[in-house]
Order: sequence, then C-alpha cells, then structure tokens
Amino acid sequence: MAASASAAPVSSQAASFPEEKKLLHFHSKRFGLTLPLPDGRAWRIDDHKHVELVATHAATSSTLTVLSFTDPDLVNRQKCEEKAREKGLVPRAELRTVEDQVVTGPEAYDTRVWTAIEPPPTPSKPLVGHVIAFGGFLRKCLFFHFRSEVPTPRDEDVLSTRLAVMRLRVLDGIKVDPFIEPPKEKPSIPR
Repeated sequence: MAASASAAPVSSQAASFPEEKKLLHFHSKRFGLTLPLPDGRAWRIDDHKHVELVATHAATSSTLTVLSFTDPDLVNRQKCEEKAREKGLVPRAELRTVEDQVVTGPEAYDTRVWTAIEPPPTPSKPLVGHVIAFGGFLRKCLFFHFRSEVPTPRDEDVLSTRLAVMRLRVLDGIKVDPFIEPPKEKPSIPR
C-alpha cells in the first residue's frame, strides 16, 4: 500500500502505535493463548461478554477479534476458514487483497493470513484495513481479525504501519498454551 508521490500529508488525526521494543502481553485463560499488544495498556479487552475475545484501541480506531475453538474432526486452514465464515466472523464488505499467504504459525498452526483494505466510497471517507488469519492444528481452529481505520486515504501509510505491526508482531507473537492431555484411564484390574 504505497502512497503516491502527490499524496497530501498524513492527517494529524491518524495515530500510529508507539514504537516499542517489548510489547505487553495479555493471557486469555479461556482461549489458552497469549497476545502481545502494542501500546498494551491502552487496549480495552473483553474476554467474557462475547463468544470471541474482543479488544479495542480507541486512539487508532482499531479492533482485534480472536477466537479459538475445537472441532470433532481434524481441521486445516481451509476448514477453519469455512467455519469462521459460517459463524459470521469474516467481514462481508468488499475487500481488496493486499497480501494473501499461507504460513506455519502461530506455532504449528497451518494458517492463511489475508491482508486487505476496504476501498472508501469517496476520497473523504475513512480507509479501513484488515489482517485476517485462519489457522488449523489437529482439532483446533484459530481465528484472528484486526480491523483498523484512518480518516482518509491520505493516511494510508499510517494504516499500512498498523497492519504490519499486527501481522508481524502480534499474530506472529501469539503463544498458545500446551494442550491439556485428558487424564489416562486407569486400567481395570481383573478380580
């Protein structure tokens, strides 16, 4: 998402995440994962009211939605994407792909990472960007959706930076708790 040479200066209303070497981490016991977050203390995190974890960052008009769930069948990224779409988690707006790649991560998840923008209807309307990931590992799906908006397309560089931080530092930095093994049944002793 490179800005054109004739682009107007970046709006003072478009805030960036502060540059931090070390990010603060939020651990979700419910989903068994830890999220690194830029400007960590500024996020409002709701890990209980919704089916998914929803975190908002008011200064950047950003929302992060994360959901981890199990499935009775073995899954891969395609099956997890289908399930996320069935649950209505994926935006229905027209999205233009900036990057679409398959990666291994977080950890051993087979993941599709899709970075896209919603083109504004007019140049004076907000520009919205997304980083969406669908990961599958054994019988677990991981859904990650970061949505952020800037006041106008002139702020595209600020939006690009936010998307890059979320893709490279947050999504790649997720740590998944080890799976808890079910207790082994004690063998029955014949009498």
